[in-house]
Amino acid sequence: PRQIITFALETDTSQEPPVRFGISAGQAIEILSGLPVIPVPNAPSFVIGLAKWRSQPVPVIDLGAWMGTGSVPYTPGCRLLVCRGTQASH
Repeated sequence: PRQIITFALETDTSQEPPVRFGISAGQAIEILSGLPVIPVPNAPSFVIGLAKWRSQPVPVIDLGAWMGTGSVPYTPGCRLLVCRGTQASH
């Protein structure tokens, strides 16, 4: 059976129910909290910065800003979902 990890973005408004997202559990590598994030100058607005994960830099993306549903601030209590992506074919 397939397993799915679902999550929602925390927003400041309680007027609408949060949008729920889901990814295959096979795509999820790790869920972390408390990683410091280093800002990246001139990065797109949805890129919060870079985090050091297992001695490797990984981009931290604000999913709400990327999807146009509103920015979600990165605070010390935020959790990061490290997941596998897909390679785009050219």
